Amino acid sequence: MVKSNLGTADLSLADLEASGVNFISHDGRTYTQRINYFIVPDYAKYVFNNNIYVEAGPQFGLRYKAYVEYVNEAGGIDTRIRQDNKDAINPIEAGAGMGIGYRFKKIGGLSVGLSYFQGLVNVYKENSKTKNNSIFLKLNLPIGAKKSAKKIEEEPVIETDSLSD
Repeated sequence: MVKSNLGTADLSLADLEASGVNFISHDGRTYTQRINYFIVPDYAKYVFNNNIYVEAGPQFGLRYKAYVEYVNEAGGIDTRIRQDNKDAINPIEAGAGMGIGYRFKKIGGLSVGLSYFQGLVNVYKENSKTKNNSIFLKLNLPIGAKKSAKKIEEEPVIETDSLSD
C-alpha cells in the first residue's frame, strides 16, 4: 500500500472543470483522473484465535503525481493523452480505514486481507465535494517475523524463588 494509485473514471463536465485541465471536448471521450500517492496506514490490528484479523485506524498519504487522461481515437489509431494536474490536487491525503483478513500462521505467516479507506481531505483544492475512497486487496509477507519469534523463545527465562518464613 505504500505506493498506491487512486482516482476515478468517467469524469463529468463539472469534475473536469474542477480538475484544472484544458480538455478538448467532453463529447464521446471518457476522461479519467489518476493520482499517485505514497500511503502509510497506521492501523491497530487484533488477531482472533482462528487467525482472522480485523484492523482499523488513520491513513496518511503524500501525492507525488496526478494527471487526467483520455484515449483519442483517430484514423484507427488510439492515442492515450495525459495532462498533468498535480497543482490542482491537494498534496496531503488523510482519512480512516478498516479491514479484515486471514493470517495463515499465527507468527510470521503470509496473510491476505481486504481494507476500505475513506478520505477526509478534499481531493481538488477548488472543490469541497471530492474525497478519495478505495478498497485495497492486500497480500502481506512479513520478513524477519519468524526469526524475531524464535529469538524470543530462545531467551532464558529468569525465575525467582519467593522467600517464605
